This record gives sequence, structure tokens and C-alpha cells, in this order.
Amino acid sequence: MASAPDQRLRLQLQGLVQGVGFRPHVARLASALQLSGWVANGNCGVVMELQGDRSALEHLLEQLLQ
Repeated sequence: MASAPDQRLRLQLQGLVQGVGFRPHVARLASALQLSGWVANGNCGVVMELQGDRSALEHLLEQLLQ
């Protein structure tokens, strides 16, 4: 049985997400969940684009919303 195709998620988060170690936190979490992609500071907050298993992306979203 073939595995499900990877999903891609692009987010822009605003608020207190710059200068508090948020990007490294996202990078560590994404790596632990075996997601690929990038995270960077943008003009209006932190922007990220991540790709991988849908359940891993959902877990990452749950963690970020806590």
C-alpha cells in the first residue's frame, strides 16, 4: 500500500513571536516530527513553510497554539 502524499503548510504568525526563541523552537519541533521546510522572520511576524505527514503537521499546529 502506498503512503499518503506529503502535505504542505504555510503560516504567518504575528504577535510576540520574534526575539523570544520562537524560530528555533519551531525548527526543533519540526525536526522532531520529521518535517522539512523553513522558518524565518518576516515583515509582520514569523513565516514558515513546512512539509510532511499530515498528522505531524497537525501535531505541530496543536503545539504552536498552546
